[in-house]
Amino acid sequence: MSYPVWVKPVKSSSSEGASYAADEAQLQAAVARARATLDRIGPAWEELLAMVELPPEIAAAGARTCLVEEAVTGHQFTVEGYGRAGRVRTYGVVDSFRYPGSSSFLRYQYPSVVPERVQEETAKVTEKVITAVGLESSTFNIEYFWDAEADRLSLLEINTRHSQSHAMLFTLVDGVPNHACMVALALGREPRLPRGAGPHRTAAKWFLRRFTDGVVRRVPTPDEIAALERAVPGTTVRPAVAVGDRLSRADGEDSYSFVLAEIYTGGDDEDELAAKYAACVEALCFQVDDVGEGP
Repeated sequence: MSYPVWVKPVKSSSSEGASYAADEAQLQAAVARARATLDRIGPAWEELLAMVELPPEIAAAGARTCLVEEAVTGHQFTVEGYGRAGRVRTYGVVDSFRYPGSSSFLRYQYPSVVPERVQEETAKVTEKVITAVGLESSTFNIEYFWDAEADRLSLLEINTRHSQSHAMLFTLVDGVPNHACMVALALGREPRLPRGAGPHRTAAKWFLRRFTDGVVRRVPTPDEIAALERAVPGTTVRPAVAVGDRLSRADGEDSYSFVLAEIYTGGDDEDELAAKYAACVEALCFQVDDVGEGP
């Protein structure tokens, strides 16, 4: 491998504990951050692993282990699907967009804007990979990067579950959340998600973030949020902080920012999604006192 790389705990969520490293010094700092995350998550993860029979190499690694992988570039997107009765099916592709100049996610967007031929090729790769892994009677999502200039597809990671972060996106566009696939599988049925049966042609989950630490002094009231959602149809706002919170002490954050709110928007096109998000950001009144540098 060569730099730059990413250091990631083997178990986390929302990119918690994952850090970018361009050289040896940054690598050591990234390992320290990952260890802090594993100190919090590791004990519960170890209890779960103790309940199952593990392959020898996984048992030897344990729950408090990190991965180091070369950084890849391009457009990031996620394929959702399921395995059942020896067949692999994909049912949705969701894009991931980052804040400019940052590794923190700005929004997830569905359906994907990736060219159809790339989506078709990705579906074939996904079928081969999940078949080789042997995942059965389960949903999954696989994260990919597509480098348009080189026309190269890179597989980032496989998650043996569907993404709950995408549930409302599927509801807004298709009329049913992706949870329905897992429920159908649990009942021994073939999942059958509708397409385009929702009220919007496209949808996004936005992350309103702050990039420096602070103490929360004010959050939008329930009445303010309800009024905003009425004023901007197709919008749902979910504050992620409460008055008195110290941002750096929250769990489930990435290594570079703090989420103040999750904002869902539905619309006819990407411009409408962005306009609704901008209206929400302007209307939402968060007050955070500075206390120091970013995470």
